[in-house]
Parts: sequence; C-alpha cells; structure tokens
Amino acid sequence: MQQQKYVSLTVSAVSDLMNDTLRALGRPDGGVERDEMMRVLRLGLEEIALLWCELRGRAEDLKGDGDSLADFFEFAPDAYLITQDDGTICQANRMAVELMETPGSALRDRRLEAFVRQQDRCALAERLKNMNREQDGAWHAWWGAIHFPDDSDLDVEFRVRGFHPPYGGPLLYFWLLRTPR
Repeated sequence: MQQQKYVSLTVSAVSDLMNDTLRALGRPDGGVERDEMMRVLRLGLEEIALLWCELRGRAEDLKGDGDSLADFFEFAPDAYLITQDDGTICQANRMAVELMETPGSALRDRRLEAFVRQQDRCALAERLKNMNREQDGAWHAWWGAIHFPDDSDLDVEFRVRGFHPPYGGPLLYFWLLRTPR
C-alpha cells in the first residue's frame, strides 16, 4: 500500500511539473526560457526512469514470491479450494483435505457437488451459474454442509470469489470453507 502511494505521488508530481512547464510555454509572453524548460523536462524524465526501475524491481520481487504464496495457500489455517467455473476442484490445501476427509489427489478433478448433500446439489449448481454470469469477483457466502460417505454432515460456511488467473485462462473460483467455531 505504501508503495502504491509513493508511485501515485511521484507520477502526480512529475505530471504536475511537466504540465506547469507546458502551460508556461503557452503564455503570450513566451513563459520560461528554453534552458529552464529542458531542465524541467529532463528532471521529469529522470523521475520516470527511476520510477520504472523501482517498479521493475518490485515486479521481480513479486515473481520470486510465488513460492511463498503457494506456501501460504498450502499452510493457511483455513480450508481453501480452487475450482473451475463448473465446480471441478483444481487445488485443495491441506486444511481442505483434512476437512473433507479425502486425500488431495482424490479431490482434484472431482466436482464439489460430490461433497454436498443430494438435496443441496441443485442449489450449488444454481449459485455457480449465477456467479458465472456475474463474473464480478465479489464474495458470495452461504451456509451449507459437507456430506461424508458415512451419511454424516458437517456444517460449513462457503465463501466464494471468482478470479481470472494472472496467466490468462477461464474464470476460476477461490473457496474458503469455515466450520462454526
């Protein structure tokens, strides 16, 4: 957040400096001298170059953080899933594996509806369809239950948000599953 403020302030300052110089040049009396104009424009270009270097360095730092983001997902204290728009599970963290009492490899490529009660499957499908239409990235939340093979259920809050992967591709969903505490 601090970096965003710095970038915004720097861009605004450089923009104001260049605009003031250009406005002064437009005055009937000729405004500023050529040397002053060149100094101001050079200063603005140097600021832009410096800002570009900082942004490029930050982008490289973020690329390197991919492993830590994967670790955060895997070792988060809550159960998380990533699904395709039809509810097919792409990824599950260790807490989701534990919550759903299913090995991670058995969760992948299965549809989430396989883990809810029969009577709740239509409602889940309808929610997915509505979220696919919206494609707004807003959080959707509701209470439901994970259904287990022994016919027991576990109440969970489903929190779901659509997102477009940074590498491109179709809309995916990020699910947070929480049990009552």
